[in-house]
Amino acid sequence: MICARFLSCALFLIDQKQRSVWDLTIPHFMLGTVASFLNFV
Repeated sequence: MICARFLSCALFLIDQKQRSVWDLTIPHFMLGTVASFLNFV
């Protein structure tokens, strides 16, 4: 839960800087892919 909080804050900062939801797609996809390969999900 703590890791999810830090990830949420990091993605929020990216969103505030870029002002576009599409710029969050790549980090979100890559983190999900890495998590699935490491069997975290």
